[in-house]
Amino acid sequence: MAEAQSFKVLHYSETSGFDHNTRANSLSMFNSFSGLNVVNDLNGDSFDTLSSLLNYDLIVFSNTSGSTILDSTQRANFETYIQNGGN
Repeated sequence: MAEAQSFKVLHYSETSGFDHNTRANSLSMFNSFSGLNVVNDLNGDSFDTLSSLLNYDLIVFSNTSGSTILDSTQRANFETYIQNGGN
């Protein structure tokens, strides 16, 4: 029998604006799916380096808000991740 594949998911839910208080619900939902290894990031640290982002099969922006999330380096790393085929 083939072993089930696990996908590494970054659940990013930083907010610098209105907090809808649904981030915990979103994380719980993603954790309920089988085959996902979910890492929760509340402050954007995972975006500090491109090599960190490349560890993820999928990045989910979940209930993020505000205009001061991710600094210019973090945004550039994310853009490079996407340009290189990231999801």
